[in-house]
Amino acid sequence: MKPFEEALAFYAKTGDNLMKDIAAYSTLGGYVFITPHSLMFGKAVRTDGGNPDEQWGAVAPDAWYVRFAVGKDAVSEFIGRIPYPLPKVGWSRISKDRPVKWFDFKRVQRRK
Repeated sequence: MKPFEEALAFYAKTGDNLMKDIAAYSTLGGYVFITPHSLMFGKAVRTDGGNPDEQWGAVAPDAWYVRFAVGKDAVSEFIGRIPYPLPKVGWSRISKDRPVKWFDFKRVQRRK
């Protein structure tokens, strides 16, 4: 299954709207990356700013929030494509209903 098809299937299962998220992340200050091997989007946020899904245009961001990533090495690819480093990077497993887990950006970057 191609990454876009996989994303559509995942969003259908969770009841969310993939196209709405892509539109938001591409117009409200996030980043969307779509390649033949992956699809991912995220944005700069503050780790102390509450729910990262609700943060747009964060002032003095300290982390990259990966909202969605699918495909071979998608998170590593996202880390390699972000426009500038921030101290932290975080994501959550939506399917496991867990809070965002924040990691040291430099450690994640070295592992990619």
